[in-house]
Amino acid sequence: GSAIHPIAVRAVADVHAALPAVPIVGVGGIATGREAAAMMLAGATAVQVGTAGLLDPRAVARVGAELVEWARSAGVGALRDLTGARAD
Repeated sequence: GSAIHPIAVRAVADVHAALPAVPIVGVGGIATGREAAAMMLAGATAVQVGTAGLLDPRAVARVGAELVEWARSAGVGALRDLTGARAD
């Protein structure tokens, strides 16, 4: 859930810093597109929506749409450009 999200983002950033060529699936507290973006900016190449999808079966599609909208508003040309774009 949301309590684990900052810890998960930090873990992804640490692994990405140590092993930048290794694909990482960011997991933990992703329920919004903004949270998915934070995970990707930390170094995730993909994200998993877990608990939010159990609570709302439409959550995966909603998070995906929110991520695309967030990227557009931030001027990001392709989602893959988010991976590791921000080092914490």
